[in-house]
Parts: sequence; structure tokens; C-alpha cells
Amino acid sequence: MKAQLVILCPAALCILMVCACSNPSAQAPLKDAGQSDTRKVERLRPLRKLEGHGDIVSALAFSPDGETLASGSHDQRVILWNIQDSKPRRTLEGHHYWISSIAFSSDARILASASNRDMSFLVVEGKAPASSGGPQGEVLLWDVNSGKLKQKLGKAARLNDMSAPDLRELYPATGVAIWPNGRTVAVASYIAYVRFWDINTGQYQPPLLSFRGTIEGIAFSPKGDWFAVARSNEALLYDTAWGKEDSGRSFRAEKGHIRGVLFSPDGAKLVTVGSSEVVVWDVQTGTRVHTLETETDSHAAAFSLDGRFIAVASGIEVLLWDQITGEVIQKITTGESQSPVAFSRDASILATGGQNNEVLLWSVL
Repeated sequence: MKAQLVILCPAALCILMVCACSNPSAQAPLKDAGQSDTRKVERLRPLRKLEGHGDIVSALAFSPDGETLASGSHDQRVILWNIQDSKPRRTLEGHHYWISSIAFSSDARILASASNRDMSFLVVEGKAPASSGGPQGEVLLWDVNSGKLKQKLGKAARLNDMSAPDLRELYPATGVAIWPNGRTVAVASYIAYVRFWDINTGQYQPPLLSFRGTIEGIAFSPKGDWFAVARSNEALLYDTAWGKEDSGRSFRAEKGHIRGVLFSPDGAKLVTVGSSEVVVWDVQTGTRVHTLETETDSHAAAFSLDGRFIAVASGIEVLLWDQITGEVIQKITTGESQSPVAFSRDASILATGGQNNEVLLWSVL
């Protein structure tokens, strides 16, 4: 079932998103992880270990300027690491539960961090509703240079249209993405909604995307013309003009459910990360281009900046797929299930996390 698009003001909001990336080379068909002609891959050891978290490392992101790596953890903290010396620059504290997602602004000045449980409730007509007692989420916005908390979303938002869907029903925050002009952040909740917020004021902004089922991730195309949502066993693709009839096109998984979405650096392809397959789709036609089957659950993926490689976290391994040759050129055994992955700006380093409370840096290209 497609999501319901609810426009809460006369003019629809046009959301844009820039991904720091360049155009990839022409693609050759990708091969499945188990195909016999895939050349023998190199077993790697980590280049460095970043120690500082007290619990599972659950989110990773490199800054667009290439100077900082952010790591989020179940210890409720975000650590900003200096890429040059691998030392922590700042530790951001203020969450009340584990970090589920982090994202930098395009100028690397703002970091958004999402966590699950205990989100500040929306204030409606000056009155804060009582907690339902269920699991909640929160999103904090940080000034990267100073390490100071800039906004706590949801704390003082007001609704002018009281006939709108009840925004007090807050659920775990599973994804965040910042508009490149630094003014708007998109927040995905595990159940029900995707919302947009003004970074400077902390106020809610329309439109509101309303769903049935679970939401596990969101992504914007590099040019900002498309917005993708991972929902249950499908990805929904929206034209960010919002009013167009083709908004909400469905890209359905054949196996399992979809846990994440990301765009190729040129925006022409949408990648869905499923529980047992990673699928590359043509955005314009909605057809499958490549299907990458994995023997164990796939739960995260990342593009290299040049668009040539996709790192796929599958079980306790990370597979590095070459988009030109279609081969797995490296296989990293992290020993960590549910590991987040992130490429450095020059694609020479791949960062992984997991249950050992460490961030591992791998020299991959």
C-alpha cells in the first residue's frame, strides 16, 4: 500500500538534498556474491581501531569535507573523530537512548543525531501532552565546531492546523537527513510518519508523509529531485515537487523486507538494502538493473564517492562490490553483526562498527 501524502499548508514544501559525490563510470552487470567467476578476495585486517564508546557502535558518517568521522552508539553518545590522527575531537552527550542514525549537513557545520526512546513531546496549543509510556525517539542538532546543542526537535513545535494528523504520536526515530542549505532536516519514525523541521527554529514544516507499516530509512537524491522511503517490503519514491501524480512509486523486494535506501552518486539509480538481497533500480523506469544476493542478512550499504563501489554489510562480513567489473573485490570479516558502514571522502578507508564497542578503519582501495 502506498503512503498517504498529507499537505498541511497551501504551498507544498520543496525538499532538496545534496549528496557529496561525483558521477560514476558506466556500469557493467553485477554478479551475485556466490558466483564462481568472482576472483579470490583478499582477507583484510583493520588499519586502525577507534576506542571510546562504552557500548555497540550503531551509526557512522564521514563529514563532506573529509575531516571528521562521527560515530553513534548504544551508550547514548556521539563521538567526532579527527581523521588525520584518529583521536576524538568532541563527545556529544544529550541523548536518552541509543543512537540510530546520524547525518552531516553539506557544509559539515551541523550534525543531526537520532535516537530511540524518550523524545521531547510536541507542544500543541501551549500544552504538552502526557507520555504514552511507549518507546519514543529524539533528534538532536549539533554545532560541529563548538560541540554545542543547537536544537532538540519536537520540544516546542506548535501546530496551526489542528485538523492535521496527530503529531504527538512519536515513535523511534530511524533516519535523519539534512537539506543542503542548512535550514531543514527530515526525520523518519519507525512507525507512521516522515516529518520535516526547520533547523534554526525547531518548528515542524509541511508536508507530512503518513504510512502504514514500519519505516527503516530515508534518502534524498543528489540533485534533490527525489526522496526515497524504506517501508516494510518496499521502497517508495517521491518527486519532491510533492504534488505530482507519480509520487509514491513502489520498488518492491522479492525477498524479505527493505532495511535501507540510498542513491547512486549521479542520482540515476536507487539501491534498496533488503534482508537477503541488494537491488539496484533505474529511477526513471522503476525497473531492476542488478540484483545482488547475499547468503546472510544484509542490513547496511554505502557508496564510494566516485560511485564505483558499494560496500554491503551482510551478516558478519562487508562485501565490496565493483560497479564496473561486477566482482566482489574485497571481503572484510568484521565479526560484527548489524555493522554500520561508511566510506571516507577519497574511498581509501571504510569504517565499520558493531558490538565490540569500537570503530574499525579498513584500508580498502
